[in-house]
Formats: sequence, structure tokens, C-alpha cells
Amino acid sequence: SRAMNQARQDAITTEIMEIVGGAEALGGGDTTDVDIALASMLAGTDASMATAAGTPPA
Repeated sequence: SRAMNQARQDAITTEIMEIVGGAEALGGGDTTDVDIALASMLAGTDASMATAAGTPPA
């Protein structure tokens, strides 16, 4: 059902964010293109339009 799918997606998103948080803690917390791509994926937007510097790729 739709509610079950939403609950499953919420659990997956939580797990991904925990993994990203752990990786940031280990790596110093710098924002990277991977962080932006993951955030864009979770938000349903196109990460190819942004980089860690906040500018479009050349």
C-alpha cells in the first residue's frame, strides 16, 4: 500500500542520512559533489546542475 511504501522510503532515507553523517564525521564534514548528488537524489532534483562549489560544471 501507499502508506507502507512511504514508511519504507522513510526508513531508507534515514539509513542513507546516517551513512552520510558518519562519512562526513570521518572525512571532516566538507561538502562534496557526492553529498550534493545524494541530497538532490533524495529531494528529487537534478544534481548535475550543481557542484560542491555551488556553480554549474564547466
